[in-house]
Amino acid sequence: ENQYSKIFTVTITMRFFSYTFILAIAAVSLVTSIKADSKQDGKLWAACSSKQGEDDVAAVKKAIEKGANVNHQDEASGQTPLMGAVLRGKVNIVRHLLDIQADVTIGE
Repeated sequence: ENQYSKIFTVTITMRFFSYTFILAIAAVSLVTSIKADSKQDGKLWAACSSKQGEDDVAAVKKAIEKGANVNHQDEASGQTPLMGAVLRGKVNIVRHLLDIQADVTIGE
């Protein structure tokens, strides 16, 4: 082997490990953000499915600002925040969710 092929091999190997490291960091970041969003999805669902008479748009906005998925489906019921709010008569939350384009076509 000549000197150039050794340099080429070392360069390719270093790039491979650099890219692998970058992908690993990205994967960890993604998993972390998914877990954080899942917590916010729960907070959004809690605001939209609380008892009738509670219409806390501020809690909904806060959860969405922190990463909640406005179209997340509750694991137990299959309902979206919009469905939960409609079924519990939360007029202000429903208006807000419609204003921010919550998906009205998702079924349970």
